[in-house]
Amino acid sequence: MFGALSCRVASARAIVRSILPLIALLSLTPRTVPAWTGTGNDPGDIVQFDFWGLSIAPEPVNLGDQFRLVGVLTPSTTFGPVPIDPAQYEYTLYMHNLYLRERTVNGPYVQSTYGGGSIELYADPSFNAPFQFDTANPPPLNLAQVPANFVDGELLLRFDFRAMITIFYVPAGIGTIAYTATDLRAVGGSALGILQQEHMIVGWHLGGGFTNQQGTVPLGYGMRYDTLLRWESPLPVEATTWGGIKATFR
Repeated sequence: MFGALSCRVASARAIVRSILPLIALLSLTPRTVPAWTGTGNDPGDIVQFDFWGLSIAPEPVNLGDQFRLVGVLTPSTTFGPVPIDPAQYEYTLYMHNLYLRERTVNGPYVQSTYGGGSIELYADPSFNAPFQFDTANPPPLNLAQVPANFVDGELLLRFDFRAMITIFYVPAGIGTIAYTATDLRAVGGSALGILQQEHMIVGWHLGGGFTNQQGTVPLGYGMRYDTLLRWESPLPVEATTWGGIKATFR
């Protein structure tokens, strides 16, 4: 994936992290909040799944093309109420059934809007995915293993997209996922009850960066993605009456 130099792993991660300020005018990056404390649905805590992955080529170009991605969870930067045990399980992800609905070219930028689709998170004790979260040089795409070896564990969580928007800066080969415009809802999996108990079914957003720069993507894949699936507490709503609302203006 990263050529002969394993140091490119760090540089690729730095690249995709650094592109968010590049397109800051779009206001697409998540806000910074303190670390998770395990207190449930406290809006001052980070609740996130951090993963990197590879999209399966070809990249969507025509309307109706499907976007697919396989990925692996980074345990050290994943925080939340769903317990994980990276010593016993690999945690893999599969994004699929995202179909290109609109593609707009604006000078050097390409904006793509996708509809439908899901993210599925699996736990598997076999560690048989072609790459792990700390793999320096993932192998070329093997269709006998991808996506099969990413979806053969226990389904922990499934999130459905309402939409996903990406912006790609062609000259540099880097892009970003529009965080505020890409929202999801938890709909399934063995850990869904935990999210229900913590009132975390809605309020999920996907953000991060991606690149296809030379030496960062193995043969058969399209882009490398470095991504956060983060929960933010929806704004609370206080019950009231029409008379109470009018009284506030007197």
